[in-house]
Amino acid sequence: MLDIAKINDAINTLSTLLDKYEITQVERMVGQGVINFYQNKAEDNYTADLKALNIDLKIDVDQADYEDIPF
Repeated sequence: MLDIAKINDAINTLSTLLDKYEITQVERMVGQGVINFYQNKAEDNYTADLKALNIDLKIDVDQADYEDIPF
């Protein structure tokens, strides 16, 4: 679990040292890091659940592979 309060404190501390552009870059990097953290956590969770169910399901499927299949 991320400690958002500590992350916010760190950004606030850095904002006294960096200019607006640099802080914006830091905020973007932190934001992407938070997104990546939770995406990886979600992937780990569903992968573990699928493995426990003995289901081999690939989430990254290219829909185009199925669109031109004649029936």
